[in-house]
Amino acid sequence: MFYSDLDATLLEARTGSFEAAKPMIKKLEALGIPLILNSSRTAPEMLHLRREMNNRHPFAAEHGGAVCTPVGYFEGQKIPLDHEVKMDYLGLHYKSILHHLIELKDLHDFSFLGFDDMSIPDLTRETGLSLEVAIQAKHRLASEALVWLDRAELLDHFKATLAERGLRLVKGGRFYFVISERADKGGAVTWINFNYQAQDKSRPLKTVGIGDGPNDLDLLNQVDLPVVVAPPRGSRLAFDKPGTIFTEKSGPEGWAEGVEKALAQLGL
Repeated sequence: MFYSDLDATLLEARTGSFEAAKPMIKKLEALGIPLILNSSRTAPEMLHLRREMNNRHPFAAEHGGAVCTPVGYFEGQKIPLDHEVKMDYLGLHYKSILHHLIELKDLHDFSFLGFDDMSIPDLTRETGLSLEVAIQAKHRLASEALVWLDRAELLDHFKATLAERGLRLVKGGRFYFVISERADKGGAVTWINFNYQAQDKSRPLKTVGIGDGPNDLDLLNQVDLPVVVAPPRGSRLAFDKPGTIFTEKSGPEGWAEGVEKALAQLGL
């Protein structure tokens, strides 16, 4: 089972293309190996990408805060491409997170702009997202994305007040994300693995995880064989788990390189 981050890993950081990864995506499908997407993106964004990839497997959205599973998947049913999915929350629901953020802003006078504060036109202007992607990004289940407008030195205080309420702050590529402390990408891996094997304990399960940044560490630590994709610029992610595969290339080309090396290491 292959778990994969999306942005700057399976998807090209600037354009969102996964053209260079298509041959290896098809190879995994031909081998009958599930490709489980595990990303900070929202469920609607991931459903759209999943359809483009012809992917019928479960996926984890919003840093592992929600796991979306096609109905009947773990029971071994044959799943059509646009089959109904069931949502399972591994942490707090979006409305609860918003409630805490409103209280913290009132109590401490923090200055930040959350996606919930913005209209669709505001969001496209602030983020550069297309109209379609902005609509999908607003449809949140288990995390709030925000732009930090306050002084940088107040971030630690903000993190501390979040922790008091069972929340944490995750730095993404362009935004910060507020999510439940109980939810992370590694927890989503554990949840999916458990449900995959629950129907048949004899099912062999070897897991590979592919990521590129600090917010992928939980995922990489939870799998048998981690793959770290080189960044398009800057320093490679520091990760010292024995046996880790490090790619030379970045983005979807690096992803394809990592998948090929992982399959070779697994004898496939």
